[in-house]
Amino acid sequence: MSFFLAFIIPNAVEAIWRLLCSIFKFYDPSYVDTLDKEQLLAVVNAALDTIPLLKNANIDGNSTLRYLFCTLKYVMRSGKFDENKVIERDTINKCLQALKSPKGNWNYERRIWDAAFDFFRECEDKHNGILSYNGHFKRFVSWSIEFIKRNPHRSHFIFTLLGDATDAADNTVAMETTDIISEMGTLVASANDELPQDVKDRAKKLLKNLLN
Repeated sequence: MSFFLAFIIPNAVEAIWRLLCSIFKFYDPSYVDTLDKEQLLAVVNAALDTIPLLKNANIDGNSTLRYLFCTLKYVMRSGKFDENKVIERDTINKCLQALKSPKGNWNYERRIWDAAFDFFRECEDKHNGILSYNGHFKRFVSWSIEFIKRNPHRSHFIFTLLGDATDAADNTVAMETTDIISEMGTLVASANDELPQDVKDRAKKLLKNLLN
């Protein structure tokens, strides 16, 4: 699949994911239920093969990634999809990595991160605890904290998801994720007037739950 995609017209990469997203989102959301396990896995594999291609300057990586996350959200919504396949393909980590710049820093772009959040929320809703899996949790926490800082007015959604993931995580894993302890403490103590009080309150609540 990756070999094929690398040689087709770059704009077609975006068009493919735009089409799939549109079918699932607008035309017939129930269409995903007609796909069997192997077909669903093929979509996920194609998505993971597409992510490395987004470094190609001729491809509109932002739009492509947004439509890709949209498509994956509906794939995860299917009750047929096997959670073990998500873990085996390291899907969560690869999707999180796609949200970073080539230098390894988080690359915030509101529409993409909103689409990514919808995908991660669907993962957790359908496969409870998958974001807490040891190989995913630390990177997911790091992304969540960055989201809260960048878009505090939407952070209540992230706090809910982060709280669910933290609750499901092994206590040792959660406590070893030092970023979440230190960053929640920083948010609670923040004197930044631009940071809404409810964000500080939610950070305080999550920090309290972690330390209890």
